Amino acid sequence: LPPQAGHVPGAELLQAADATQRPTLDLTIRTTADRFGRIDAYFHCIGSILLKPAHLTSVQEWSHTLDVNLTSAFHALQAVLGPMQAQNSGVILFVSSVAAQTGLPNHEAVAAAKGGLDALVRSAAATYAPRNIRVNAVAPGLVDTPLAGPLLGSEAARAASAKLHP
Repeated sequence: LPPQAGHVPGAELLQAADATQRPTLDLTIRTTADRFGRIDAYFHCIGSILLKPAHLTSVQEWSHTLDVNLTSAFHALQAVLGPMQAQNSGVILFVSSVAAQTGLPNHEAVAAAKGGLDALVRSAAATYAPRNIRVNAVAPGLVDTPLAGPLLGSEAARAASAKLHP
């Protein structure tokens, strides 16, 4: 059959991977680079929502939030830089959060994690720009996803969220 519009030949051979697990991430990046000969772009769209004030956040919740939002990004950056440096080009895009810059109540853990991500991105952008590798982050407000569903369960909640982030 002829390729479908937007279809990447061989993409169906790739398996889903949990980017929070370093061995799986390394294998996926290596397999992708081997199969296609290069990696032009990597998008790290990983996050979590923990809405708790600091005094109610457990050590485990803090660690999990940092692992999901910041540590996974660092591991992804390390993993994808090998192929991108070899080809002397690439784009790496991370998803941050307005919580890192805004000072929203009860967002201490996720704001700290995404703030760390923002700092990682700025530093990596400066480090790898001479190698023609762009590193950026976008920082959307609350996005209507299954993860955010409980927070956007009513029209009033949706309206309040929309007003926070024009």
